[in-house]
Amino acid sequence: MLAEFGVWTEGTVIRGKFRILRKIGQGGMGAVYEALHLRFNERRALKVMSPEVVSDPEFVKRFEREAILTRRLQHPNAVHVDDIEEAEDGRPYIVMEFVEGQSLKRLIQEAGPLPVPRVCTIIKQVASALEAAHQLGMVHRDIKPDNIVLMPTPTGEQAKVLDFGIARLKESRLGETNLTATGVVIGTPQYMSPEQALGKRGDELDGRSDLYSLGCVMYEMLTGALPFAANTTLALLQAHAFQPPRPIAEVRPDLILPKAITSLVMRCLAKNRDDRPASAQVLINELEQAERQVETVARTVPTRKFGEPETAVHAAPSHPVVQAATPIPAAAPESWTWRWSEGWRFLVLLGSYMLLIGIIETLLGVGLPQKMMVAAVLGTIAVGGWYLAWRRRGAMRWIGIILLILLAGQMALLLWMAGRQIRERHASEGNLSASETAGVHIETPPVRCLEGHAREVSAVVFSLDGKLLASVSSDSTLKMWDVDFGEVRYTLTGHPGVRAATFSPDGQTLVTADANNIVFSDLSTGKSKKTIRTASHIVALALSPDGKFLAVGSDPLEGSINNLELWEMPEGKSRGFLKGDTNYVYSLAFSADSSLLASASGDSTVRLWDPQSGTLKQTLKVDDFQPGFALLPGGQQLVSILPDRGPAVLDITSGAAKALRVDFAASFALSPDGKTLAVGGYWEEQPAEIELIDVASGTVKRRLKGPHSSVRSLAFSPDGKLLASGGLRLGAANPNDPSSKPPGGTVYLWHLE
Repeated sequence: MLAEFGVWTEGTVIRGKFRILRKIGQGGMGAVYEALHLRFNERRALKVMSPEVVSDPEFVKRFEREAILTRRLQHPNAVHVDDIEEAEDGRPYIVMEFVEGQSLKRLIQEAGPLPVPRVCTIIKQVASALEAAHQLGMVHRDIKPDNIVLMPTPTGEQAKVLDFGIARLKESRLGETNLTATGVVIGTPQYMSPEQALGKRGDELDGRSDLYSLGCVMYEMLTGALPFAANTTLALLQAHAFQPPRPIAEVRPDLILPKAITSLVMRCLAKNRDDRPASAQVLINELEQAERQVETVARTVPTRKFGEPETAVHAAPSHPVVQAATPIPAAAPESWTWRWSEGWRFLVLLGSYMLLIGIIETLLGVGLPQKMMVAAVLGTIAVGGWYLAWRRRGAMRWIGIILLILLAGQMALLLWMAGRQIRERHASEGNLSASETAGVHIETPPVRCLEGHAREVSAVVFSLDGKLLASVSSDSTLKMWDVDFGEVRYTLTGHPGVRAATFSPDGQTLVTADANNIVFSDLSTGKSKKTIRTASHIVALALSPDGKFLAVGSDPLEGSINNLELWEMPEGKSRGFLKGDTNYVYSLAFSADSSLLASASGDSTVRLWDPQSGTLKQTLKVDDFQPGFALLPGGQQLVSILPDRGPAVLDITSGAAKALRVDFAASFALSPDGKTLAVGGYWEEQPAEIELIDVASGTVKRRLKGPHSSVRSLAFSPDGKLLASGGLRLGAANPNDPSSKPPGGTVYLWHLE
């Protein structure tokens, strides 16, 4: 439903087709919103008229005509108009392609001046869109970097031109209100053509006005500055109309730009439009010709030999594509001679350094952070490049020496880290009594520590190939880790309050849930592909091994008698609630063959379901399950944690429970073969332990002790060779120890072979 007239808020549904996501911008004639097409599940941009102008029927007609004309512009470098419709409040709105990327204005601010090849590529795309518009009789009137968006594509960077037809509508609006008599003009003063600056409008402007504005854009891309600078808007308009632009060589004398390119920019900035390129296509042709001239000059310039002084012919380029217009004074000779002995020395240094790192990791069993390894390689390359290879004099030599000192300090830091971890390992082993170690293999520390969560890690789950690990924290974030390198692939955003996660059997999709939403995301990027909104409060989530069913357990809503919902996958179609669970469902598990679904409820029951038919097969009364359980192979037994008895195996047929050991446990995981149970607990101010228990005999096979103060989640890798434990880091920050860290969510990986 729409809110009050003129206000579209987040979540507003327009004509039953579009859900408003956010407001993108606001102008005098209306506003632009990002919206989701409910049927296509695709984003669109909606441009709606403001209440102030919608009361003018003539202007509304022109608004619709401009939208129809703009829709005729079918070009890959122009934003496409899909449709024009009328909202429930009577306001017309335009449905457009949603463009996501970086504005050219922001790129210039962050990286300007831009390389000549990139400038030419972007300008040719924009000019191509303008040529298509001019052929339809459309003049943009407001070409500027803010109206050009750059989108990354698999084939390269694609430019999109925004707001065709908007400037013309503004002109018509001002004409009706007689504001033009006061000297008001339409456009952006920094990029306005002389014709616009002198007050010409409508049919008095043609496509060459856009080419002038495009020349201003190209000038700014090459230099990082505008062709005219003034303190007032009036002075700026007068400069466009009467003053010649500042030569590029004066604005940026430090850049040696191709004369063919700069000459073409100055032609676009001619005061007389007859002196500019005749059309956008002519501009493209001349730009391509200028590029070919630059390439020809670059091929004919001989390469300066090492040890040879710089001359006009051999000038070192300060821009990716350059052409020396005037001779450059010869510089003092400098020792640039490359010696192959220096190159071999650099390679020997790099190889020796990496060999030493490998020895530290392999022989001492210390897993050093991947980022430190990358920094070490970069440091070695920097020293080799600056100091050993080129042997430059003066300041450059001192830079090389400083980098060498920093590299030596980095090596010392790595060795100190290795020694510290070894000492911690020996200390933790010394704290164990003989009775604790008798007959039990103890491994410490873990092979890798994954840090990044602000709070306790409540769930961990491996991907089906074991290469990725998802960790869910009580800080409402999900991180996807690369298991081999210990690096974060991405942190899931746009899904606050995520509390559960699983992977699709095809290994392509990550399924996550918050209180009311189930989100299907691309596993490689984390970007959302589909969102299912439920009316219930989600507590548990389970995907069948064959990928056909998704089970969702929830809290009871007021008046609700069913709290277990089944969805068909991958269509995301609800099969409805399974009747029988009247209390909240907090744990779910499928059998290995997907023929059985088990659910645990707050009424101290475990129910077994046939997911294919949705029928209840058996109800098992169990006193106070802890959240989480698993079905053993065969589907006749399940394992969970019982109060005061710890981990236990329950026979589904008889309901009898066999305790595996008597101890407190907070989390557990069952190995893929169903033979080993990993159990984690919680200890105050001391390392938490993880015990690996043989399910058949109930004996402890192995004990893992690490720097957890609590183990809240456990998961085996699909091949059973790795165990992931999630919880809270042990201890508190020590102000006297810079290396100490405050408690936070951590994940540890353990090798089990």
